[in-house]
Amino acid sequence: MLPITDIAPEDDFQSELPLEPMARQHLLELFDSAWFDPAKIHRNSAQLRNLINEAKESISSHLGIASSELEVVGELGFGFQSALSGLLTQRKSKFIYSAIDRQVIHAFARQHQERGGEILEQSVDSNG
Repeated sequence: MLPITDIAPEDDFQSELPLEPMARQHLLELFDSAWFDPAKIHRNSAQLRNLINEAKESISSHLGIASSELEVVGELGFGFQSALSGLLTQRKSKFIYSAIDRQVIHAFARQHQERGGEILEQSVDSNG
């Protein structure tokens, strides 16, 4: 933590002393980076949006799909479930899963079977 002034923190309340050089430098950097400037406040968000769009374009071109078909999600579990769900609804294929898979996998298998898809549950022996 940076000291605000040259005096002790407990004596710093409502001080009129000049800012510490490092604190002043950091404050000026915040102002220069658009902090408190309504005209510039969304600049970083726009830059981030552009970077995400460029990344999606690059990934989708390597996958041979449109970037509108690609979703970037923050939670791994949600991404996994969404991808599996999309795969099962778009292709008529056999869904093979393990008897010891997580419940969500068993739920996807049941749903796939209810929709007319084929499933195969693999049993597990003592070797895994």
